[in-house]
Amino acid sequence: MNEFPDFDDLYGIQSDGRFVQDEYLWIVHECLGEAYALAITFGEVTDDPIADIAGYGYYAVMKLAREHNVPVMLQGHGGDELFWGYGWSRRAVAESQRKARLQNKASVSPMDYLRVELPESLTRMGMFRWAKSWAGLRSSMDSYRRDKSSQPEQIVFYDLLSDFVLAQREFGNLYSAGFKQRLNGGSATDLFTFTRPWPQIDLLITRLLCQTYLLENGVAQGDRLSMASSVELRLPLLDYRLAEVVAGLRKNLRDYDLPPKAWLKASLKGVLPDWVLQRPKRGFTPPVREWHRALFAAYGAKLADGYLVQSGVLTAESARLLAEGGFPLGVTAPPSFKALVLEMWCRSLME
Repeated sequence: MNEFPDFDDLYGIQSDGRFVQDEYLWIVHECLGEAYALAITFGEVTDDPIADIAGYGYYAVMKLAREHNVPVMLQGHGGDELFWGYGWSRRAVAESQRKARLQNKASVSPMDYLRVELPESLTRMGMFRWAKSWAGLRSSMDSYRRDKSSQPEQIVFYDLLSDFVLAQREFGNLYSAGFKQRLNGGSATDLFTFTRPWPQIDLLITRLLCQTYLLENGVAQGDRLSMASSVELRLPLLDYRLAEVVAGLRKNLRDYDLPPKAWLKASLKGVLPDWVLQRPKRGFTPPVREWHRALFAAYGAKLADGYLVQSGVLTAESARLLAEGGFPLGVTAPPSFKALVLEMWCRSLME
């Protein structure tokens, strides 16, 4: 008797196409032992301090595949980055273009930014973000203040994300004076600062997505956490020939304001069933806050006077506050979690 549910994949879709709930979490909890889960969380398996709770999911899926004698797995890395799967990346293109356009205007006012928006999704998080933005009015003013205060050469990119904004705001309080001095005035925004006139912005955003988040997070985790179970992971959407075709088309055709993954879905029409193409986007959905609380209950105290403090990265006061495990609303991976991952990863190298 097969003890596992009848799924076409491990993201909660039954073979008849109906959406179901909680099975993905069931897989995660069933597949992971506490010791190995902690090793994944703290970067010992990925060999990098990647502070992404989705590491659990990568490993759980690959472990389950190996247990069922599936030696090769396919993943869709690159689909979001190449085909505008992230709502914020489409917004980055539009807002960067607006910034470029308004910089040529003699006088810029808040009215140039004012707009009302619909929710990006009807999920709980989507509705929360929409309400938090006051249906776009608050985010309009935030955009105006951001562009007014940022460097003219800086495009709009990661500064759209709440995690980045929070880290940038807390920069002065987190790090010791000596560590900040060693940065020599460098800023995380240097990553998306370019001499004007900027290259074609939609291509620039695509390149940045692929060179940063895709390469350093998705590909790194997928590769290392699949090999941890001796599973070969293949990424067909990262074929360089596909990337060249997309970039070539994008030079002459505008697609960032089409529905997410419009080109990819159009190319697969008639190849995949309609119910697959019409599925809403679902990422890894572990019980993040429950796991976060459990991790900090067990290990948070190690931050208070740990390696990062002794090495002069964090101040003693900021480390004490981070050790409390704060998790602000609207944030995906708070600074407390990132600091704990880095702390435990450093300790693993020293032991």
